[in-house]
Amino acid sequence: MNQDLHRSARRSRAPRSRTRHGIQAVVAVLAVLLTGSIAAPAHADTFASWDDVQKARGDEQAQQRLVQSINDEIASLQQRVADAQALVVQRGDEHDKAQQDADDKHAETVQLQEKVDAADAKATKSQEQAAGLAKQLMRSGGQNLSGTLLLSEGDGTDDLLDKLGTMSKVAEKSDQIYAIAIQDRNAAKSLSDQAQVALKELDALNAKAEQLLEEAAQAQSDLEQALADQSAQKADADAKLSVITENREATEDDYQAGVRKRQADADALAASQGGAGGDVSPGTISGTGWTAPLPGANTSGYFGNRFHPIYKRMIFHAGEDLVRGGTCGATQYAAHSGTVSFAGWNGGYGNYIRIDHGNGVSSAYGHIMDGGTLVRNGQQVVAGQPIARTGTTGGSTGCHLHFEIRINGNAVDPVAFMHGQGVSITSTH
Repeated sequence: MNQDLHRSARRSRAPRSRTRHGIQAVVAVLAVLLTGSIAAPAHADTFASWDDVQKARGDEQAQQRLVQSINDEIASLQQRVADAQALVVQRGDEHDKAQQDADDKHAETVQLQEKVDAADAKATKSQEQAAGLAKQLMRSGGQNLSGTLLLSEGDGTDDLLDKLGTMSKVAEKSDQIYAIAIQDRNAAKSLSDQAQVALKELDALNAKAEQLLEEAAQAQSDLEQALADQSAQKADADAKLSVITENREATEDDYQAGVRKRQADADALAASQGGAGGDVSPGTISGTGWTAPLPGANTSGYFGNRFHPIYKRMIFHAGEDLVRGGTCGATQYAAHSGTVSFAGWNGGYGNYIRIDHGNGVSSAYGHIMDGGTLVRNGQQVVAGQPIARTGTTGGSTGCHLHFEIRINGNAVDPVAFMHGQGVSITSTH
């Protein structure tokens, strides 16, 4: 019995190159591509081969990965630019605060300097006063002050004591003035030293803030330039991708034309031999516009829960497996008209086609043989149109059609659904 084994079995892909090297390759090749140097698909009796299709798809996938890599780099750069802009704002705030602190300290030093100047002037005045008194103690009008006081009129004991007291007070006053002078001078020097130290510290902080602001601004500028360069190179990569995609589509069209021609030749030969051959014609189209995807088939795998022989557990089988004699290579037909929404490799489904029929209804066809996909993404098909050749790609143990019907994305029993459309897709039930 044929089984679906939904596992990833994708074809190998070329390793992802570094963005920078890839971009250089884009630039180097783009001009050649745009001049039409890619070989056009063959025409007349020579059609593109499956290898040609695979190569064209591989080229497109590689270029898509390159474009995605550039997009990722651009997104990273955009974030880094935003971070750099935020850092510039932060550095600007820090610089503004440092500048304000420096300005405040400069104003403070001006005030301190005024105090220094005042203290210095006071100290100078105190020194001058002390020096003047000292001179007066030594002499007065050319005579010794002490002698003058002692020899002046009034020789009484009380007068002498008064004179000695006066001399003592004068000497004491002189000492006080001198001490004040020294104190004022020391205070002035201390204030001056404090002001100079504070000013040097703030000047250093201000210079550092200025440096950090300049570095942040330069980093932002560099990142913005890198972003601009990367964006320009993305335009080149997108242009090349457009050319490669056009080439891939043309190659697939040519390949499918060859498949149709070979099928037509085979049908003509079979007709000339009285209908010999393993394929059958499309089934009857019902009044609702539906038809069997593989006419004359039997069921080998039912829709619903079943015990999986590989996984050794119950799993849900989302479709109906259809087989008949000569299944390998047998033509599969569109069950209803619609648009091909996917045609390509899909993990355990192998080569796979999904057709959207409108109103949330879709049909799917799995395990198509390599080279057996006869339609492409976006193509309009009609009921009974050949769309594929039956195979055993992906998670399959033998040639069969895995057929699904989904409504709004949810799998429904395809046998019951098709019966409701007036079509029997299997003679088994």
